[in-house]
Amino acid sequence: MALGSWRPNRSPLNGHHERHAWGASDGRMRLLVLGDPHLTSSTVPEVTVASTEIDVVIVVGDLLDQRCHSPEIGVELLEDLVRSVAPVGYVPGNHDYPYRDLLTGVDGVTDLTATDVRDGVRFVGLGCDRFDAGTEIRYLDSPFQGDAEQVDEWLDAYRAQAFQSSPVTGPDPSAVPADGIERYRHRLRHLRDGFANTAETGVLVSHVPPFDTQLDVIRAERSPLQGHHWGSLAVRHALREYSPALCLCGHIHGAAGVVDVDGTRCVNPGYRCAKTVTIDGDSVETEDAPIEYGGRSV
Repeated sequence: MALGSWRPNRSPLNGHHERHAWGASDGRMRLLVLGDPHLTSSTVPEVTVASTEIDVVIVVGDLLDQRCHSPEIGVELLEDLVRSVAPVGYVPGNHDYPYRDLLTGVDGVTDLTATDVRDGVRFVGLGCDRFDAGTEIRYLDSPFQGDAEQVDEWLDAYRAQAFQSSPVTGPDPSAVPADGIERYRHRLRHLRDGFANTAETGVLVSHVPPFDTQLDVIRAERSPLQGHHWGSLAVRHALREYSPALCLCGHIHGAAGVVDVDGTRCVNPGYRCAKTVTIDGDSVETEDAPIEYGGRSV
């Protein structure tokens, strides 16, 4: 059962176009970034990008939708990508995290949450381990009352004091849910471990976008979170600390875009959309990649 009809412009989809080594020989790296595919049992993506132009495919999570009862379609699609386009880097999203081991077990697929360095580019990934993903500290209620800027500044100050003493302004840490602070610390520690003491070009790959940016605003009209920022505080603060060249993310379907945040080019391709990203040292260029999702039953 062939799944992905990934039809490169110059290279047919067949078993003779196998590439498993990351990176490019000219010092530049060109990525194909897939935003939240949400595959179900009846959706199969078709991409028209020349495979010879792509060095790495990045899946920012939610390859599978939670309604998908046949996770094998994700495996077959990843196999198709590796065979016909390029090796794949993946982080789990809030929909497909239960299948992380299955999906990262595919030959040619790298789990970026373990950090991977290829051809002078360091990929540091942050995935999901629960369905209810988003900002680590749920700030809509007391003591922050929905003030995104306040919770950001307060937590940034608390972090700067190594979580040992209360910030000069804002609530006492005891007034903030401890599980949220601990989750934030755990996720920030993971990112710090990935970026510490390195001179390579940095790429942060996170399913959840950085907090308080254009890429994490909930725009769904029926959502109780409409108009609020629901990204990751840990990701945002890691950008401030390390300023990697690139941050790739997804999760917030209505917040697709390309913006610069704290010196980092941040890209959310959008729900079932794709972009190509070219990295050349600290230079980053992006462009839309054509992608269509068909309804062929599988």
